[in-house]
Amino acid sequence: MAKAKKLDEIDLRPYQTHFLFRSDTAITSKKLNSLLDELKSVVDNPPSEGDEPCEIIEQAAARPVEGELLGWLHYSRKVAVRWATGPGAPKDLENHLVVIVSRSTLLTVVASDKSLGNRLARSDSAKEWAKLNRLDSRQLEKALVSGKTRTLWLSGIHRSVAVKPDSKVLIGRDIEASLDALGDQTYQYTSTRCEGPNKLPATFVGVTPRMAKAWLGPSADWEVFIKNSQELLRLIESPGKKKEQPYPILARANGSLKEVEEAFDVSFAAPEYLHEESPELEAELEQFMQSATWTVKGEKGPNCVVKLKLPDGPHELKIKLEVTNGEIKHVVTALDVEPAEDVKRIVEWCNRPDLLKIFYNSVHTYSDGQIFAVKTRPLPFELSDKDFSGFDVSLEKPRPADANEGTDLMRIGEAGDQSLFTWVWKRHKNGWLWCDDGSGEIADFIHLDPGKSVLSLIHVKAANSDSPQRGISVSAYEVVCSQALKNLRYTERAELEVPLKEKLMRKEAKVQRGWHNGKPLLLDSIKLWAAIKRIRYSHLRHRVIIVQPHVRKSALPLDPSADTASARQARLLYTLLHGIDSDVKRYGAEFEVIVAK
Repeated sequence: MAKAKKLDEIDLRPYQTHFLFRSDTAITSKKLNSLLDELKSVVDNPPSEGDEPCEIIEQAAARPVEGELLGWLHYSRKVAVRWATGPGAPKDLENHLVVIVSRSTLLTVVASDKSLGNRLARSDSAKEWAKLNRLDSRQLEKALVSGKTRTLWLSGIHRSVAVKPDSKVLIGRDIEASLDALGDQTYQYTSTRCEGPNKLPATFVGVTPRMAKAWLGPSADWEVFIKNSQELLRLIESPGKKKEQPYPILARANGSLKEVEEAFDVSFAAPEYLHEESPELEAELEQFMQSATWTVKGEKGPNCVVKLKLPDGPHELKIKLEVTNGEIKHVVTALDVEPAEDVKRIVEWCNRPDLLKIFYNSVHTYSDGQIFAVKTRPLPFELSDKDFSGFDVSLEKPRPADANEGTDLMRIGEAGDQSLFTWVWKRHKNGWLWCDDGSGEIADFIHLDPGKSVLSLIHVKAANSDSPQRGISVSAYEVVCSQALKNLRYTERAELEVPLKEKLMRKEAKVQRGWHNGKPLLLDSIKLWAAIKRIRYSHLRHRVIIVQPHVRKSALPLDPSADTASARQARLLYTLLHGIDSDVKRYGAEFEVIVAK
């Protein structure tokens, strides 16, 4: 192979993605040269199957440039193509550039290999790189996050539920002005693209604080790149005064584990998050999430045990959290006596703070190496309290006579039945009522009040407990609210017509499901749909009703802003219901949540 020609510095135009580090001592020319020397070991570790060790083409030794030091490295490597395997598979030749600029204790790395910045931050095989720390996220945020925001990347600290995205990207002219004070308060921002400080010539600055990453876009030429790198380090060194934290509506981290306890769930980052870093790791994580299930056993404090079920059997992982030098860190270990290789690999993933989330009953979330107290605002939601005396609030559907298990929908409305379905029947028997419980249901009940021209979709869920001392439970409302949101489209008459007529005319139906003023309809009667159709579209009102009597309105705290466990749970419940209410109103429907007195 012909020897590569040396690069002329003036021809270099690296894309300006900066990974920022801080050293405990000032970075000298000798130390910067040592960092350049160690890059080969970082690039080659860990080795990827089919890839060859990199070859150093050229290394420009550290030299002063005004008040900073500059050095760079050009290397090449042969990597296995992704579209073929085996000994005959071809290899691509990649050429990469790494530029290092330092100022006092600060250092920025710009690399054409997108995965190198994160690998340098996690490297323990290179002595000098292991001594560096990622720049503190608050310092980077203070220096660069300002002005109007055009793009904002959000990650949810709420548990994964169907009614709310796990993450989302917002794009607009001024995103902060468009944030929803209720709907967005359970998100943290992971990256932003904003105007930034005036001293940086870039029109917009991208910042990912927790990864100590900033991006300014393409370089016009080498001189512009060097000038921007110098200005970036100077801004971080002397960020100036900044009164407010950006995006105050969003969740913010705190550094204490004092009130964190009783983990109840864990989740992992979406595999797509790892695509730029490693397509192989992305595929591994995808396979794991498809084949594994798990439960979580929480402890009094922040620690927990994850009980994994893999295709080869059950395994247990212990997760411990502690505060070290003001930072929260976690350690995951396998409790198996001799962990299998796939379990060791899972432990390796779990030890990465950017891949693991832990959810706690104390209304905290551990995400991205930080603890978040879920931010909620004390804005009460108006609940409808009803009398459930004579009914079992923990029994959703009628059971067969003299049985403790099973379901018998034929007993809906029967004297002596204490189920919530019969409670709904007695409350809504005037007018037209249809029980749609079952696979592919539109709602548990569909009710038409022709006198008031109101069409209601009623979703029913039993309380988690019938104890008079039962507390507030947000999770008791998550599932039923998720069902209600999923079927919101059926509040539109055009969407409701086909599925409802099919259900009404089903010849094989053997269970009485329809009533008019409390009297049974024929099994294949379409009179309910005919009654709906008779009401003019412009006159028909739509309503979504949740029946979930777990919460007792009389037991809700009078002051939802209080710093108590019950007030925090109440705020979480109100936040959930306000979010559902907002979505329901977008369909032009009313929303009612029925609880116990």
